[in-house]
Amino acid sequence: MFCHKLFFRTRRVCITAIPQLLFYSVISAQVSVPSGSDVPRVEPMNVPLAITWLTFKAEASGPLVDLNWSIGTDGLLGSFSIERSTDGQTWSVIGSVPTIPGKLAQLYAYQDSLPLNGVSYYRLEHMAAGDTPQVSVVEPVTVTQSMWYLVHPNPVRGQVHLSLLAPKNHHLSLLLLTPEGTALKREEWSLTSAEQSVDMDISGVPTGLYFLDIVDERGSHPQKIAIL
Repeated sequence: MFCHKLFFRTRRVCITAIPQLLFYSVISAQVSVPSGSDVPRVEPMNVPLAITWLTFKAEASGPLVDLNWSIGTDGLLGSFSIERSTDGQTWSVIGSVPTIPGKLAQLYAYQDSLPLNGVSYYRLEHMAAGDTPQVSVVEPVTVTQSMWYLVHPNPVRGQVHLSLLAPKNHHLSLLLLTPEGTALKREEWSLTSAEQSVDMDISGVPTGLYFLDIVDERGSHPQKIAIL
């Protein structure tokens, strides 16, 4: 065995010679470039990862739209923007999902809880600091919305509230009916957005059981209410 001292940021290197085999045991060495040296400094490269889009599906599920996708890129940073369009040209961001680092073939999901009536287009855009946005394929989805509503509170006193989920620009009538079918109050509404809440003043109506009828182009939707 022999040992040789190196005086370049002094570290000890020991070499053990064995017939046919040579093992090196090296204790870490640090190399620094002297001030004023012409040796260029090498900086780490920050190259954006190209995304491998494996799958992307957008499907109507009742009044909702489910989006599911998977990627085959490991170590991805940033987030996915979920974008929606009515014509496939102009896009609006409706949500985002952060990336999941550390494993290949990651699965992602998002749900559009207030989709547009008719045909909409969905796509994904990956965003990370300093990277060029990378866009998925476009998926069309057709949604035929009916009207969902909730009358509350029930029993009610003074004012009844109606929470609605219906197509935009939807027209409806609210009628307060006696059990015999006589209309005590009537109001007309035109919804300016898909999700909206409307109220009807029922103060002065005698205590008892009534029907609040929601009437639209699809027909009549009576709801029994108790007025206190």
